[in-house]
Amino acid sequence: MRSTIVLVNDRPEGDAALRWGADHARRCGNDLQVVLVRADSPAAPEYSTPALRERVTERLVDAGLPHLLHAPEEDVVAQVDRLATAVGADLVVVPVRRRSPTVKLLVGSIAQRLILDAPCPVVAVKGLG
Repeated sequence: MRSTIVLVNDRPEGDAALRWGADHARRCGNDLQVVLVRADSPAAPEYSTPALRERVTERLVDAGLPHLLHAPEEDVVAQVDRLATAVGADLVVVPVRRRSPTVKLLVGSIAQRLILDAPCPVVAVKGLG
Protein backbone atom coordinates (compact mmCIF):
# COMPACT_ATOMS: atom_id res chain seq x y z
CA MET A 1 0.00 0.00 0.00
CA ARG A 2 1.24 3.50 -0.86
CA SER A 3 1.38 6.21 1.75
CA THR A 4 0.72 9.91 1.98
CA ILE A 5 2.72 11.85 4.55
CA VAL A 6 1.01 14.77 6.27
CA LEU A 7 2.67 17.20 8.64
CA VAL A 8 0.17 18.49 11.21
CA ASN A 9 0.57 21.26 13.76
CA ASP A 10 -1.84 22.72 16.30
CA ARG A 11 -2.84 25.66 14.09
CA PRO A 12 -5.53 26.22 11.43
CA GLU A 13 -3.11 25.40 8.61
CA GLY A 14 -2.35 22.07 10.30
CA ASP A 15 -6.07 21.21 10.30
CA ALA A 16 -6.30 22.21 6.62
CA ALA A 17 -3.29 20.03 5.73
CA LEU A 18 -4.82 17.07 7.57
CA ARG A 19 -8.15 17.47 5.75
CA TRP A 20 -6.42 17.79 2.36
CA GLY A 21 -4.09 14.85 3.02
CA ALA A 22 -6.91 12.63 4.30
CA ASP A 23 -9.02 13.39 1.21
CA HIS A 24 -6.06 12.58 -1.05
CA ALA A 25 -5.32 9.34 0.80
CA ARG A 26 -8.97 8.27 0.60
CA ARG A 27 -9.13 8.97 -3.17
CA CYS A 28 -5.88 7.09 -3.84
CA GLY A 29 -6.39 4.21 -1.39
CA ASN A 30 -3.30 5.25 0.58
CA ASP A 31 -2.59 5.06 4.26
CA LEU A 32 -1.56 8.20 6.13
CA GLN A 33 1.75 8.75 7.85
CA VAL A 34 1.13 11.75 10.12
CA VAL A 35 4.07 13.67 11.57
CA LEU A 36 2.97 15.84 14.49
CA VAL A 37 5.17 18.93 14.27
CA ARG A 38 5.59 22.27 15.91
CA ALA A 39 4.26 25.34 14.20
CA ASP A 40 7.08 26.84 12.15
CA SER A 41 7.17 30.08 14.15
CA PRO A 42 10.45 31.28 15.64
CA ALA A 43 8.78 34.02 17.70
CA ALA A 44 6.46 31.65 19.50
CA PRO A 45 7.31 28.02 18.87
CA GLU A 46 4.49 25.64 19.54
CA TYR A 47 5.05 21.95 19.97
CA SER A 48 2.66 19.12 19.32
CA THR A 49 0.54 18.35 22.33
CA PRO A 50 -1.26 15.28 23.63
CA ALA A 51 -4.51 17.06 22.73
CA LEU A 52 -3.35 17.36 19.11
CA ARG A 53 -2.44 13.67 19.02
CA GLU A 54 -5.88 12.74 20.40
CA ARG A 55 -7.75 15.05 18.00
CA VAL A 56 -5.86 13.72 14.95
CA THR A 57 -6.32 10.11 16.02
CA GLU A 58 -10.05 10.61 16.59
CA ARG A 59 -10.53 12.22 13.17
CA LEU A 60 -8.68 9.48 11.32
CA VAL A 61 -10.34 6.63 13.21
CA ASP A 62 -13.77 8.19 12.57
CA ALA A 63 -12.85 8.50 8.87
CA GLY A 64 -11.75 4.85 8.78
CA LEU A 65 -8.34 5.75 7.33
CA PRO A 66 -5.37 3.53 8.08
CA HIS A 67 -2.72 5.73 9.67
CA LEU A 68 0.37 5.90 11.83
CA LEU A 69 1.35 8.91 13.95
CA HIS A 70 4.97 9.97 14.33
CA ALA A 71 6.46 12.30 16.93
CA PRO A 72 8.71 14.94 15.36
CA GLU A 73 12.44 14.47 15.40
CA GLU A 74 14.95 17.31 15.75
CA ASP A 75 15.37 17.53 11.96
CA VAL A 76 11.85 17.07 10.59
CA VAL A 77 12.99 17.43 6.98
CA ALA A 78 15.44 14.53 7.32
CA GLN A 79 12.76 12.54 9.15
CA VAL A 80 10.24 13.06 6.34
CA ASP A 81 12.87 12.22 3.71
CA ARG A 82 13.64 8.89 5.43
CA LEU A 83 9.95 8.14 6.02
CA ALA A 84 8.97 8.96 2.43
CA THR A 85 11.63 6.61 1.11
CA ALA A 86 10.78 3.84 3.58
CA VAL A 87 7.02 3.82 2.93
CA GLY A 88 7.08 4.69 -0.76
CA ALA A 89 5.19 7.93 -0.25
CA ASP A 90 3.43 9.37 -3.28
CA LEU A 91 3.01 12.81 -1.71
CA VAL A 92 3.97 14.98 1.26
CA VAL A 93 1.42 17.51 2.51
CA VAL A 94 2.74 20.45 4.56
CA PRO A 95 0.92 23.25 6.36
CA VAL A 96 2.11 26.76 5.50
CA ARG A 97 1.37 30.26 6.65
CA ARG A 98 2.43 33.71 5.61
CA ARG A 99 5.71 34.96 7.09
CA SER A 100 7.65 38.14 6.58
CA PRO A 101 10.67 38.08 4.21
CA THR A 102 12.97 38.90 7.12
CA VAL A 103 11.79 35.93 9.17
CA LYS A 104 12.17 33.66 6.14
CA LEU A 105 15.72 34.88 5.60
CA LEU A 106 16.75 34.45 9.24
CA VAL A 107 15.25 31.10 10.13
CA GLY A 108 14.30 29.29 6.95
CA SER A 109 11.24 27.10 6.84
CA ILE A 110 10.46 23.44 7.26
CA ALA A 111 7.94 23.72 4.41
CA GLN A 112 10.43 25.44 2.12
CA ARG A 113 13.10 22.82 2.77
CA LEU A 114 10.62 20.00 2.16
CA ILE A 115 9.41 21.54 -1.10
CA LEU A 116 13.00 21.69 -2.31
CA ASP A 117 14.34 18.41 -0.89
CA ALA A 118 11.53 15.84 -0.57
CA PRO A 119 11.94 12.67 -2.66
CA CYS A 120 8.34 12.95 -3.92
CA PRO A 121 5.88 15.72 -4.83
CA VAL A 122 4.89 18.17 -2.07
CA VAL A 123 1.61 20.02 -1.63
CA ALA A 124 1.59 23.14 0.55
CA VAL A 125 -1.76 23.86 2.21
CA LYS A 126 -2.70 27.24 3.70
CA GLY A 127 -5.20 27.57 6.52
CA LEU A 128 -8.43 29.48 6.13
CA GLY A 129 -8.49 33.06 7.25
